[in-house]
Amino acid sequence: MFRTFWRASLRKALNQPGATEAKFRLAVLGIGNELWGDDAAGCLAVRLVQRRLSLKDPERFLILDAGPAPENFSGALRKFRPNWVLLVDAVRPGGSPGSIRWIELSDLEGVSALTHGLPLTVLGQFLKDELRAGCGLLGIEGQQFELGGGLSTSVRRSVRRAAGEIRKLIQEVDRDIRQ
Repeated sequence: MFRTFWRASLRKALNQPGATEAKFRLAVLGIGNELWGDDAAGCLAVRLVQRRLSLKDPERFLILDAGPAPENFSGALRKFRPNWVLLVDAVRPGGSPGSIRWIELSDLEGVSALTHGLPLTVLGQFLKDELRAGCGLLGIEGQQFELGGGLSTSVRRSVRRAAGEIRKLIQEVDRDIRQ
């Protein structure tokens, strides 16, 4: 289900008019706090993407570890002018630990972010209104959110899977733009 559902949903979101044009820009923001166990999932996934990504057209992609305060990166996002912003973050348990969910901006209401000063609903609405960018959340179900705790085994596996899939998707979009 992981490989088909969230990836297909993200691909569908990115297949908007103009998505394969050279002007298309994608920003990926990893969100989380490493001090709170599984809440670090989004940041760690994005760091893995950054380390393993090779692009022909890197100026079309912005990949940021935004930590617990993604609103602090609004200047970088404004300068970059993305068409689409993918948020990657841990979400509170509601499913099985380590499960990965695609969440549309319109469905962010009720999604609980853990350690962020600004709710994801507000951030998503800002991105939509201010940047006129599409926005969605790749949520990784956390298991342990204790101060000083490490990643749970299930979340560690999901971080690696999510990072690999995000990297593949970015490379596909990069290839599609160049064709």
